[in-house]
Amino acid sequence: MRYRICFVLVLAVACPVSSARAGEFVSPEGFTLTFPDDWKLAAQAETGKLVEAVKKKSRADPGIVAYIHGTPSEDVTPNINVIVRKGPIVVNPDFEKAMVRGLKQGIPKGSPVSQFKTSHFLVRGRALFSVAYETDDARQKKPLRVWVVMFPTSGGLCVMTCTALKSQWKEAGAVFKSSINSLRFE
Repeated sequence: MRYRICFVLVLAVACPVSSARAGEFVSPEGFTLTFPDDWKLAAQAETGKLVEAVKKKSRADPGIVAYIHGTPSEDVTPNINVIVRKGPIVVNPDFEKAMVRGLKQGIPKGSPVSQFKTSHFLVRGRALFSVAYETDDARQKKPLRVWVVMFPTSGGLCVMTCTALKSQWKEAGAVFKSSINSLRFE
């Protein structure tokens, strides 16, 4: 169940949020992420509302610590969710296989999945595991792209997820890639 949490974040893509500040997110887990000024970091109260909405749908605490979004849209608001799962988590091939299974199981039945890819890469010497795929937005049946990046933190695992409509992906994917490459670790 805990591995399904990554897909649960896709449920939150159209939730309205208010902007608190833009530019940088500093996590108490020892990493910093930057993003363009035209993307906004949701206020803590709004992120709390998002967490409660996801809890109701999934019956699980998603552990969301940040919700960063692009220009709000009537369809899907492009967004980056940052969650931190607490506890001893070892990222190894068995864990990665379990995460992939969980992601695939979390996609609603009947929703097509394509271009499912996994990869590994380094950012400032830190190993990151990545899963990317396309599916349909469950409500509107429009093609979505999802990119999930995971890395160990001082107290657990950070899971960053970018979700956007395929038509929004050129910008959203570039923002996410830039944000990932901006990661700084303490």
